[in-house]
Amino acid sequence: MLALTGTILDEEAPRARLAVLLKHFSQLGDDREPWRVMYPLKEVMQLVVCATIAGCDDFEDICAWGRQHLDFLRSFSEFYHGIP
Repeated sequence: MLALTGTILDEEAPRARLAVLLKHFSQLGDDREPWRVMYPLKEVMQLVVCATIAGCDDFEDICAWGRQHLDFLRSFSEFYHGIP
C-alpha cells in the first residue's frame, strides 16, 4: 500500500509544482494589445519554463522542444494555436 501511495504522489507532484508556477505567473501583467494576442502569456511562460528546465537555452531549442512535447503541454493549457 505504501508503494502505491508513493507512486500516486510522485505522479501528482509535477502538476502541483507547475500549478504553483502558473499561479505566480498569473500575477504578471500583460501589456500586449488584446486584439493582437495569439498566444496567451500563461502558455508562453509555461513553454519557456518547461523547456528551460529540460535544458533548452535558445528560442529555436524552446520551439523544437515545445513541438515535440505539445501533448504534454496541452495537459496543462489549451495551446489552441500551437507553439508560439
